[in-house]
Amino acid sequence: MVTAAFFGSRRFLLKILPLGFAASIEEGSFTRTARMMVYSSGPMANVAFYVAAEILKCFAFFSRDIGLGRYIDFFARINLNLAVFNLLPVYPLDGSRLAGELLSERFGLQAGIHYLKKVSFTLSSLIIISGFLLAAYAKEKAGIIGFNLVFAGSYLLFCLKSDFFSEVSVMNLKNMFYRHARFLKKGIYPVRCLVVLDSVRLQSVIKKMDYDRFHIVYVLGKDMRIAAIYTEKELMDLMVVHGGDMSFCDLLLKK
Repeated sequence: MVTAAFFGSRRFLLKILPLGFAASIEEGSFTRTARMMVYSSGPMANVAFYVAAEILKCFAFFSRDIGLGRYIDFFARINLNLAVFNLLPVYPLDGSRLAGELLSERFGLQAGIHYLKKVSFTLSSLIIISGFLLAAYAKEKAGIIGFNLVFAGSYLLFCLKSDFFSEVSVMNLKNMFYRHARFLKKGIYPVRCLVVLDSVRLQSVIKKMDYDRFHIVYVLGKDMRIAAIYTEKELMDLMVVHGGDMSFCDLLLKK
């Protein structure tokens, strides 16, 4: 939240989840770089705590305070494990948001979501399988870790099934609305052109839009000639008036 506040966000919602705390941050005006820094700030804070604890552990070693050294070592290992775990590209961990940004930039929003869902499902399943193996065949301490892994993996799968696509869809729509303000502020913005047939429906085009690009859509008739040109703002206005099931052909007939 401190990193988000540094970039100008003033709306925060702290939630308590089975795997720890999660902050819901209003990030509509953030650039891609700012979002990446916000998403990585949590794991990086854990890394900073780990390094600080390792330094303090050295002082405890030289002072021969074994009890204090054990507590510091436990604190260091907890933070290191949290940093590694949160960087996994599994929804809803911080690593999934970082991976989502990179994948959407490389492959587009829809393809990026598709890849991220597959990776999240695969890694969550591997966490559960690893947990069962530890619980079944390892010694007592490792067995407890195994049960924790089964719980964590099961919760991650539940999140993936319950609210993954709803959150991504809302996030994309919010970003498209906020993009107008960022465009006016910058005066220049990266653009992506889409070419569609007039039989395509509005909602299909909206789903194909990238996370952080301004879009211009060229509509072609069956003769492959340009029948109309729309900006994403015009498409959003048309969605509000006509709904997502309206095809471009029907829109052109209404003109």
